Amino acid sequence: MASRAEGSHSRRKKRETTPSSAAKPTSRADERLTYISYTACGGGQVYIRFPFNPWQALGLTSNSASRDAVKMAFRNKITQPQRQNRALASLANHILTSTEPRYQRLPGSDLYTIRSRDHFTIAAYGNTEELRALIGRNKSLVKESDEHGRTLLYLACKSGFYDMVKMLLQKGADINKIQRDGSTSLHAAAFFGHPLVVGLLLEYGAQSDIKNKWGQTALQESHSTTIANLITNASSDFIFSLKTKLTAEQLVSEMRPIEFKGKVIAKELIRSPNTLDPKTRRGLNTILKTWEMTWHGTQFEHIESILANGLLPAGTRGIKPPDNHFKLGETFFGIKNWAAAIFLSPSILYSAHAAYSGRVMSNKEQWSILFKVYCHPGSYKSYDPTVLSYEGMDGEPDLPEYRVPVEGDDKEVILRVESERSVVVRSLIFIRTSVLENQELNFKDTVKIFKE
Repeated sequence: MASRAEGSHSRRKKRETTPSSAAKPTSRADERLTYISYTACGGGQVYIRFPFNPWQALGLTSNSASRDAVKMAFRNKITQPQRQNRALASLANHILTSTEPRYQRLPGSDLYTIRSRDHFTIAAYGNTEELRALIGRNKSLVKESDEHGRTLLYLACKSGFYDMVKMLLQKGADINKIQRDGSTSLHAAAFFGHPLVVGLLLEYGAQSDIKNKWGQTALQESHSTTIANLITNASSDFIFSLKTKLTAEQLVSEMRPIEFKGKVIAKELIRSPNTLDPKTRRGLNTILKTWEMTWHGTQFEHIESILANGLLPAGTRGIKPPDNHFKLGETFFGIKNWAAAIFLSPSILYSAHAAYSGRVMSNKEQWSILFKVYCHPGSYKSYDPTVLSYEGMDGEPDLPEYRVPVEGDDKEVILRVESERSVVVRSLIFIRTSVLENQELNFKDTVKIFKE
């Protein structure tokens, strides 16, 4: 059955080539635009000369091109591996479906020029860096919809511009925004045949169970078995399923993957703003900029409580230290009732050790459970590790909190905070345990890739 969704992405591109004139590095807008030229982040070059025949770019003639014919011709053309060909097909489709005065048809011909180059036009021909610069000057553009009710993210997914989709997601585009016909960006990417974009959307937590006005999910509208398998596998992914559950409970607002050296090493589930008290919610931007980013390892059964209530000191509301940790009332480091506090660490390695952090299996890999927490400067006292670098023997009694040694920037790894008002839980983090065990990250790497 032909889907009514709009959107897509193509296979990872090989080195793409275009005519030699594509070497021109920028777009030029004179009184009448004569060409557009850019190089995509993957190296593919695009060169579009004007006036431009959109029907010809789609393999149609103007006399035979119904609305459905344009749509299906676009669907057939937009999965081509070369960025040049996809940009031509995308712009052609946008010209023929736009009802705003962006484009002008030359009298007595099938040729068009661009009259007004807005952000939707830029998305149509796929220049990610030009669109990034425009959004840099006006962040609200990522939330706008065109005359057909389509967002920039939807248009980018429809045309399979992976780099543009990723940029828009990083700029805060609403991944599950429902378009006028009930479809989402995932519907678009799935229907128009772009597996890489589908995978990216799923990594960022796109919902796959939303039905458009024809009662179809993205899975049902998938262009290929490959795309259908991607969506099916994501739906059975433990972290993805948990994210869906926590979103429904209004504890999590979005999910974003954390990449390091080209690989997704963690998945961050952002805590919903409605779980914060009004004062914290109003001051959140300042907190993210001026408070210190720290970590707290926890067990799976505590996730929902921490997302709902934040971190509370042991000894309040019936909270007790975990087994084999220091007990309430015990003195340590000369501090009476040492355990009656919130314990954080600037070291992700320290917090992610199994003594603190639980483990889950997702997609046949093990992930460590952490919370990213912002701590008010000066509200804590810091201490060296309280644990031993120790590998226990079979049958040996359990020892309190044992830990790997931490050196250098990570040395004072324990931050003891007594007031819950001095900490704000920002997000739930699942990080690949193998990344930590292999020490692929150092302290500075962690600050760089997780800091907002």
